[in-house]
Amino acid sequence: MANGTNGDGPDTLYPSFMFDGFFNGSGGTTDCLDLLPPVPPPVKVFLLVVFSSVTVICGVGNSLLCFIVLTQKRLRSVTNLFIANLAFSDLLMAVLSVPFTLHYYLHQDWVFGSWMCSFVGTVKFVSIYVSINTLFVIAVDRYHGIFRPLRPRMEKGRLLLIVLAIWCVSFLVALPTPLFLTTSPPTTDCRGRTVRLCYEGWSNPRAAKGYMIFITVGEFLFPIYSMGFIYISIAVKLWTHRTPPGQVTARHREIMLVRKQKTIPMLITVVVAFFVCYAPYHGYNLAMNYYQEEWHQTVPHFYTMYYVIESVAMLNAVISTFIYFVMSPMFRKETRNLAGRILCRCPPVFLGIRRVSFHSAASHSYNTTRNGSALRKPIGLVGPDNTLETKI
Repeated sequence: MANGTNGDGPDTLYPSFMFDGFFNGSGGTTDCLDLLPPVPPPVKVFLLVVFSSVTVICGVGNSLLCFIVLTQKRLRSVTNLFIANLAFSDLLMAVLSVPFTLHYYLHQDWVFGSWMCSFVGTVKFVSIYVSINTLFVIAVDRYHGIFRPLRPRMEKGRLLLIVLAIWCVSFLVALPTPLFLTTSPPTTDCRGRTVRLCYEGWSNPRAAKGYMIFITVGEFLFPIYSMGFIYISIAVKLWTHRTPPGQVTARHREIMLVRKQKTIPMLITVVVAFFVCYAPYHGYNLAMNYYQEEWHQTVPHFYTMYYVIESVAMLNAVISTFIYFVMSPMFRKETRNLAGRILCRCPPVFLGIRRVSFHSAASHSYNTTRNGSALRKPIGLVGPDNTLETKI
């Protein structure tokens, strides 16, 4: 592994997206380099199961979610479009980053070239930052929707600009990744293997540490604590809110019920899952900035520990996909309708009933059949044509 100089001594090599926390490589001359110790077989099985699940489940589930939101006009509410953006970022990571990362971790040799090293690492980090930034924007939008109900709804043009800004900011935050990521020349390690690293080379260790601190604070701690405060405030508002007598309508009760029981709990669960999965990831990377040399010399499974921690972080994409479909009646219903149309090749009409309106049982509303008779329908969420989902 070649080393440069920065004026104070040997340069340091930081094998990133394998080690986002910048591992300090050896600066001296050695007879051989034990760059990547072998991964224990049980860990390989764990990595294979987790990363394969991320690729398959997120690839299929998030593609389906984006398709449903974008093709069903009545479902294009502000919250749903933000969720589609969140799903799209996870989809990109699952398809364009996870398979290559899995191959690297299992074989411990980057065989895809320097350009793919930069591309795969950039996709992964941009996706992570888009996810956390989108969750933060959703929380802010929900806060205004609850505490400022008379505020005009966000226009689609403004929403598009916000989504574009999320992606631009996320790419700027991840900019050091494409700038510094590259591959090492083929190197023979102590076991006679030819090893090529995908690493991030920083000539200034202080800049590397400062960047990692910035990422931990700006793209994890601040958004997570802000969202925690926002959703606690929303929960208190919803569960303690009292409407003055004489102003309670069936639709108002229904909107409050859906907010309390469906949408807000789903979003809170997504945020909690993100925190649980990514807290060890950011904590490990931040701690490694200060204990990298000690850990490399004293911790026997230094690399393996990171593989497991990162796989748990990647598992968040799978958890989020399940949350969207398990906790949202809207997505479940549309998925069943889509499956029915594919399997039966028929429109979403059941037993000759034409859907005119769609209300929950809480409002005791009815749908009308073709012959004019009344038919009860189960609870569900609708879009702008019935304006229930748009206010959630």
